Amino acid sequence: MKFIKRVSFWLPLFSLIICIYNLSGHDDKNILLFFSNPLLLWLNPWLTRTTFENEFIEKAVPYALHFFSWFLASILIDWIISLFKTKKDGEI
Repeated sequence: MKFIKRVSFWLPLFSLIICIYNLSGHDDKNILLFFSNPLLLWLNPWLTRTTFENEFIEKAVPYALHFFSWFLASILIDWIISLFKTKKDGEI
C-alpha cells in the first residue's frame, strides 16, 4: 500500500491515462498530450520535421517521451521528498 502513496505511481498513471485518451481519438490535435508535457512542446518542431521509417514508431515516440519524462520526474520528486523526510527525522 505504500506504493500507492508515492508520486512515482500517480504521475506515470496520469501520463498513461492521457496517452490512452489521445489514442482513443478524443484528442485529435494532440493538445492535451503536448500541453501536459513541456518536453513534447519543446521537441515539437523536431517531431513534426522528422520522418520515421515506420508509422508505428512515428506514433509511439511522443507517447514514450510523455510516459518516460513523467516517470523520471516522479522518481526525482520522490527522491526529493525522501531527502526532506530523512532530514526532518534526523533533526528530532
